[in-house]
Amino acid sequence: MTGNYLDGINVTPSTVKTEDRSALLPKPRLSYCDSDGVRRVVEKFLQEYIQLYDNPETESARKQLIAAYDDNAEFSYSINTLEHHTQSRGDIETYSSYMRSSRNIVFEDRWASNPERVRYKGSMEIVVQLAKLPSTKHLVETFLLDVDFYIDNLCGFTLRGLFIDGAEANSPRPHYKLFMRNFLVVSTGEGTMAILCDTLQICPITEMAADSYRDMLAAAALEANDLPGSSGVNQPSHPNITGNINSSSNNVPSIIVTAAPPPTPQPIDPNIKRQMIEQFASQTGMNLAYSERCLEDNNFDYEASGRRFLEIRAQIPPEAFQQ
Repeated sequence: MTGNYLDGINVTPSTVKTEDRSALLPKPRLSYCDSDGVRRVVEKFLQEYIQLYDNPETESARKQLIAAYDDNAEFSYSINTLEHHTQSRGDIETYSSYMRSSRNIVFEDRWASNPERVRYKGSMEIVVQLAKLPSTKHLVETFLLDVDFYIDNLCGFTLRGLFIDGAEANSPRPHYKLFMRNFLVVSTGEGTMAILCDTLQICPITEMAADSYRDMLAAAALEANDLPGSSGVNQPSHPNITGNINSSSNNVPSIIVTAAPPPTPQPIDPNIKRQMIEQFASQTGMNLAYSERCLEDNNFDYEASGRRFLEIRAQIPPEAFQQ
């Protein structure tokens, strides 16, 4: 064996036992939540959300999600491949459509000068962007849900799993995407919840990686059989929390808005009206006259006007969009 010299002395490298790197990784766990009441509420909410999000009528269905977002909500997303795995991007056109508005810090130079271009505020602006994203089919059996916290009427949770592009729903060899979606929601006090913040991260992966993810879920399920507590099958009891998020009753909050009596119109300053009309025209693409008419018909309630615009978009005459 050839030795190495250290300070002029011939030394023989010591034999280092190769360590099994897999033993260094934490064991996979199933979804985490230490309150059955909170978990039921969140699961119901997500079930309704994903059903609309995955609807084949992508544009019209996703616009109905306006009821799921708070008026001041924010949404952003990012997409990128794993390092050295560019071959897993899947359909290039689909990947490119995600990249156009991706708020990826790896490519911050692309949007740093105009961060508002990749960050969406307000329920109407958010659903308009969601409707532009490619159609999807989430694989519900791959979901992992972690409820990060709940306090008073606020709740934060993270959903992970796999989805495929809607166009490949029946393909024998679809392109898989791993996603992680963080939600911050608030109870409205009307048996509903509204999203305050929605952050989506997407990573195209290979079929081999998708199989590895499923194997991890299977291992976690076996591990859970032997675990007590919130990471295992036997969940502990937990006292009720203050507020409406943790409800152990059957009155599970829904994202469907409950009808309420119309508010009494209040006088609005002419300058504010003009600004609202100009902003509404900018967001909808309608001219000022039709934008003003839509706002007037809804008592200058900006969010209600936006919802009405989305509902009747197909029936609006072409001249409304002529500047």
